[in-house]
Amino acid sequence: MRIGVIKRIEFEGGRFLQANLHLPFLYPAVFRLGKNRSDAPNSPDYLLYLLPPHPKKGEKEVSHQCGALWIKTGEKGENYMSGYVQSPLFIGGRLQLAVFKNKSDGDWLYDVCLIEPKKEGGKQ
Repeated sequence: MRIGVIKRIEFEGGRFLQANLHLPFLYPAVFRLGKNRSDAPNSPDYLLYLLPPHPKKGEKEVSHQCGALWIKTGEKGENYMSGYVQSPLFIGGRLQLAVFKNKSDGDWLYDVCLIEPKKEGGKQ
């Protein structure tokens, strides 16, 4: 199930990646993606930071790291991202995500899909 998009935001001082997600049963949320600078094995490629819904003018923008994405290669050789958003509001504390390049739109637009949790016994 598609729950949002990741797009590149460009402005005078530079650019960044932003995820707009409509998480189940919650208000839409905006995340900024930060490139992970860790060299540790199996560390994520991107960290997700939740942005406040209504920042006050002049206040320093406070964000909280609450997820991560790893770049992976599929069976057909296409890159995609896999990861999670964590919150105590979700069963098990996190939602699993898959992120795929949107083939119909511009250079930097990705679809974010929710990966349904597997039910006990492996059946859905």
